[in-house]
Amino acid sequence: MTPAAALHRWLERRLDAPAFAWLGESVAGVEAATTDRELFRCVSLVSRKLGKASLGLDDGELAQAEQARTRWNPSLWTVDQAARVRLLLAASADIDAFVRRLDQLCATADVDELVAFYRGLPLYPDPPRHRLRAASVCVVLSGWLLVAQAAAIAWTVQQVLVVRAPSRSLFTALVLLLACGLMRAVLTWLSRHLADAAVETIRMGLRAQLIRRLLDCGPLWLRQRRSGELAELMGTHAEAMEGYFGGYLLARAEVAAVPLALLVAAFCVDRVVGTILLLTLPLVPVFMMLVGWGAEAASRAGSCGAQLGVRAGPVAAGQ
Repeated sequence: MTPAAALHRWLERRLDAPAFAWLGESVAGVEAATTDRELFRCVSLVSRKLGKASLGLDDGELAQAEQARTRWNPSLWTVDQAARVRLLLAASADIDAFVRRLDQLCATADVDELVAFYRGLPLYPDPPRHRLRAASVCVVLSGWLLVAQAAAIAWTVQQVLVVRAPSRSLFTALVLLLACGLMRAVLTWLSRHLADAAVETIRMGLRAQLIRRLLDCGPLWLRQRRSGELAELMGTHAEAMEGYFGGYLLARAEVAAVPLALLVAAFCVDRVVGTILLLTLPLVPVFMMLVGWGAEAASRAGSCGAQLGVRAGPVAAGQ
């Protein structure tokens, strides 16, 4: 059973006849539509047509979910979330079109719709790409919260050291500071969780592709290769992708979006400070280049160890 079929069956058991009829017509309309307008219209009407009751899956249905997609746990889903994901799955023709639709939906979605789209991440085609996109969004939002957090800290320090305001007047700023800290902690954890899940999926997929490729080459070709070289390919080289997908992509999104927010906030407070930041921010790539050159030198030094590992494998095996 596919995830879409499981969602459809669960909704059929929990919706009354008119509501399920509307859902069936909407799914058929989305599948037959040549534009995205029908999908956007149906997604926006889900809460009004179906409500927000809990999906309330039993143990048998949760087992069906695990069978349909590994590690899929919809125990906390609601009816509207299941229906939105069902409609989105009905519109997935190819990966590029699906990514475009999901980006447009997330750009105009409210909180309930965003939660539904996030819970459907394990069911979408090419899950690593969507998880990395969600992780990048969490990193950017966490960086933007720095503006509110810095404003709360600055206002609190001014009230305590300059104005000498009573402690009761600081309650609002302290609550804001605590809320920003908690939200940043949650977003940081969520981004790391999504990135790690995406990296693990990519790593396992890469290793599976390598194994299939090696098996296709046949035993004669494998005998001509060094066992240490193959082990290095399956181990260290596959692990090296974690730094790119789990680190670089998130840092690139943060560097692209967060400094602009800080610059706008600085201009709103003081134009002189904003001008200084505007003139000094272009120097950041220069220092990043210096760091990159240092990392490149360290990588070249580490390649000697990798070559030693390639040669040491056959020697240890007696080849």
